[in-house]
Amino acid sequence: FEVFPKATIITLPCPSGTFKAVNGSVNCSRCYPGSFSNVTGATVCQPCAAGLFSTATGLINASGCALCWQGTFTNGTGSSRCFACPQFSWSVEGSGLFEGCRCAPGYYGLMKSG
Repeated sequence: FEVFPKATIITLPCPSGTFKAVNGSVNCSRCYPGSFSNVTGATVCQPCAAGLFSTATGLINASGCALCWQGTFTNGTGSSRCFACPQFSWSVEGSGLFEGCRCAPGYYGLMKSG
């Protein structure tokens, strides 16, 4: 059998804003929109909290997640956008669920699924 020269492997932690979830891949990946990593060596990125969103990749902390505007909401955590409440309804700034949308004054309604 053939003998290979000694090799040195230098391992470095993924920088903040990136992650690597599997063995063997060469590069770290940037955190996806709606998430961040504030540590080095991350295997997953943390989601933006409900009511917050981000369109950017590679965020290094939660302060890069922005509040949804009044009249919009996220669908839970890790959102890359805010969704508008239905017509004639509103929500407070930073609403994290559709259920946060309320009928505007002078209107009433029933929640319909599907």
